[in-house]
Parts: sequence; structure tokens; C-alpha cells
Amino acid sequence: MKDLFEFRASINNDNFHFTDEMTDHFIKLIESKSLFWGGGYGDNYMQGSLYCDENLHTEIVAYFQRLNDNIKVDISIFGISKI
Repeated sequence: MKDLFEFRASINNDNFHFTDEMTDHFIKLIESKSLFWGGGYGDNYMQGSLYCDENLHTEIVAYFQRLNDNIKVDISIFGISKI
């Protein structure tokens, strides 16, 4: 089953900021899964939504944790059944 997966990764740390390079890497990760990201980012957050399966949820959280252990990832998952 695929879900609509909405996330917001944020950090309150003046020593860490999301960069264009990090965002480009994230987009490459998503596109390698044949997905497209609807979202945006600023210095202290990255957010968006994807239509994906549960395996990718874990991979996305791990991506942010590898960037910085202090990144908080808020997730909303809306189950969508296949017809």
C-alpha cells in the first residue's frame, strides 16, 4: 500500500543549516525512487509530501538523522488503499 507521506524536518541550531547541496542530494534520493518531491526548505527546515510506500518513510528519516542527530522529523501518514 502506498501512503501520502508528509514530513517536516527541522532543527534549532545556529551551527547547522540546510543548504542547496543537501537539498539537491535529497532530491536525487527521491528521484532515484521514481518519485517527485513537493516541498520546500529554509535555513532550519525542509518539508514536503510524497506518495510512497512504508519502506521509503524509514529511509527518509535515516537521511535526515545522518545529516545531524538533532534534526527533528515530524511525520503525517495518510493511508491510501489501491483500487
